[in-house]
Amino acid sequence: MESNFEREDGWPTFTKKGWSAAEYDADAGSADITAEQLGRLLALVDATKAKGLHVTEITRDEFYDPELSEVFVKWVRAFKDGPGLLVLRGFPVRDRPLEDIWRMYWGIGAHFGIGVSQDTHGKLMGTVAVQPGMVGARVYGTSDMAPLHADRIDILALLCINKAKAGGENVFVNALKVWEIIEAERPDVLALLKRGYPAHRNFEEPEGCSPVTPYRVPVFGEVGNLRSCYFGGNAMLVHQESRFAEILKDADREALNFLDSVVNRPELQLHQMLQPGEAVFINNMEMMHSRTAFEDGEGPFDKRLLLRLWLQGRPCRPIPQDMRVIHNPDGNLGIWPKAAVQAA
Repeated sequence: MESNFEREDGWPTFTKKGWSAAEYDADAGSADITAEQLGRLLALVDATKAKGLHVTEITRDEFYDPELSEVFVKWVRAFKDGPGLLVLRGFPVRDRPLEDIWRMYWGIGAHFGIGVSQDTHGKLMGTVAVQPGMVGARVYGTSDMAPLHADRIDILALLCINKAKAGGENVFVNALKVWEIIEAERPDVLALLKRGYPAHRNFEEPEGCSPVTPYRVPVFGEVGNLRSCYFGGNAMLVHQESRFAEILKDADREALNFLDSVVNRPELQLHQMLQPGEAVFINNMEMMHSRTAFEDGEGPFDKRLLLRLWLQGRPCRPIPQDMRVIHNPDGNLGIWPKAAVQAA
């Protein structure tokens, strides 16, 4: 039987509804890997090793079993058509070497999208853990609280290998619900947020490009019936004040303050603690995410470690062109590797 991925591909053509924490459908947003499925997935892992493939060389054609095709379709469509979060449980993180877990994780991820670079070094396989002395002081390399934000990619995936001794809880806010609230309570604010604000590219732009977007990056926008939201520096007053205070008007400050007040309403915030063996796939154009501060322990399983993927959807999610903060020379998403950084 030949592989057929037609039903995995494509994005919703309908207007999705937002949800609050109380409205979140946990059944639609989670799935458990059965024993039979796990056996087939690990057989695929072993097959990729036998072929001598590096983890990042594993494609969905290589990670295909006709008996799993309906399972992959179910997971991918639940993610794209459902609440924008999918928690997948059952990775054997205590029973197989980390390389095997990476292979299984990457192979499943290949059905959701294409792995792309997460930093200027061109790293495709990311980790979230305390990394002392990390260049750039990215928050994922610290134990600090991470504020609500969205990454510059279609899909973010996180797989928990170890929990911290204390803390490290994930927090999610559905941005479509934020859109609906602002539209109902302050349509004047919605208009400003749809126009958007410039964003600094954090020196992760391709060579020859401006470190600041030469256009406004919308917080909210739509293509057809598909609504999308991007919550980065374009949506944060502290970012705008520090970089672009001279262009801000009182109405802009009021709009960004109101956005912040809605995002931080407790009833919108869904709290989840990923357990070892659980992965979450996050729709970055529909969700915001954050993490509470944490404390690592001394034991081998008491130091927080997550595996991270940045995935470009198939096809790339249709969003307003100016909602993309970085436009790479090859047209793909992610952070364009820099030669000087790669050689360092």
